[in-house]
Amino acid sequence: MAAVFKSCGSIVLTSLCVRQATIGYLLALASGPAALVVPLVATSPALAGLLGIMLLREKTSTPQLVGIALALVGVVLLSTTG
Repeated sequence: MAAVFKSCGSIVLTSLCVRQATIGYLLALASGPAALVVPLVATSPALAGLLGIMLLREKTSTPQLVGIALALVGVVLLSTTG
């Protein structure tokens, strides 16, 4: 029975995080051009990868690191041009 409550807690926490992410995305679209907001949101896997490397000490390959670096360079270029 405890496992059921534990999984329900995970579902509730996940639902709250998804709700907040959706609200943040919609607010970003309301306040900025979609041509800038959408590519920035698309870099979320790279940011998740960075968090995994830093917080969870996950092992990464060279191509993964290059991909993360390119995504971050793209964010910098998008935020400085325009």
